Amino acid sequence: YKVLIDEIQTFSKWAKPLESFWLIKTEMNTSNVCDILRSKIDNDDELLIIDVTDRDWTSFGISAKVTTWMKENM
Repeated sequence: YKVLIDEIQTFSKWAKPLESFWLIKTEMNTSNVCDILRSKIDNDDELLIIDVTDRDWTSFGISAKVTTWMKENM
């Protein structure tokens, strides 16, 4: 998944709170993000892109670095 990870990390603001879960802050809509990332995965892989702007959240066991990112970017 190096190609996918490299592509995710080209976004100026991203965080990785869990093993296979990424957060990206962007002005793009979900379809655009999906199109970009879909080109970096195999046909049998899956993506789920969700706009979580201004959504309530809570966490347990997530690093302070990631939760600080979430507070600043979500």
